[in-house]
Amino acid sequence: MDFLFSSPPKAPEDLPQMKYYPIFDRRWQTTVKDKEKSNQTISGGKAKSASSLRSKKMTRAKPYSRKQLFKSSDQYFLDLGQKDFDPQRCKVCNMIFSSGELVDERTHEEYHDMFINSLKYREWKNEDIAANFDDGARILRVLPSSPHFMHKKIDELYKVSDLELNINQDLKSTMKSCSAYFIYITSKRIAGFVDVVRVNAANWLVQEDPPMASTEEVPATCGVARIWIHPKFRRKGIATRLLDTVRHSFIPGEVIDKRQLAFSDPTAIGKDFAKSYTQSNKFSIYLHSHIVE
Repeated sequence: MDFLFSSPPKAPEDLPQMKYYPIFDRRWQTTVKDKEKSNQTISGGKAKSASSLRSKKMTRAKPYSRKQLFKSSDQYFLDLGQKDFDPQRCKVCNMIFSSGELVDERTHEEYHDMFINSLKYREWKNEDIAANFDDGARILRVLPSSPHFMHKKIDELYKVSDLELNINQDLKSTMKSCSAYFIYITSKRIAGFVDVVRVNAANWLVQEDPPMASTEEVPATCGVARIWIHPKFRRKGIATRLLDTVRHSFIPGEVIDKRQLAFSDPTAIGKDFAKSYTQSNKFSIYLHSHIVE
């Protein structure tokens, strides 16, 4: 394909001899314009007949106008077999984006920065520690009555997990008077969190895809609204530690049985975890009407 390395024809007469055309070369566009201009040129003196003027006018007429999408004629994205053409997943923030696509790269940069900053943790004053572990990790509890800066951190965690959980919610619209949030801290980093609410009943999940629940209600005490673990910290028992802590500290003076837990529309990974944690292929889900206000 020599046309990729050779200059476009210098004269319009050379165009028919070309087998391939460098469509993204600005010089090629200039050559085409020169050819069109030469076709429209009327030879002769200064005096021009009315018919020639009409002919010239008709030649310049455009059948329609097209809105220009880009101000530049630069090439943006072509699949020519390059290795990084397919969408890729960031190893840090876990976001999928297309390398070389301007909007995707900018969106990834913004999310990546938010992801990194949201998972940083500086010790709070008056921490409500729900659990301590021998490896130095601890779990903090945040309630609706907690200070605003704690709620702000939970809201940041919501935004980080929304993309992976394929939802879009903010803390203010979902917080109930019976809500509680448990954050897992390790080495001054947030490795995961769980959002739980009080419920008075639930329904068995009888079909997973599409999800269908039984009409029969079963007893339930705690509803798991969302649970999210950083990809690098998964399969390390963090989700199990979080729910164990919830069962022992969500309701003061009471230990919640695993069968009293209900989940809210879990993802495929969430379903597998719910089965593993409850040690049963059958677990319950709760609806909005089951939440104790």
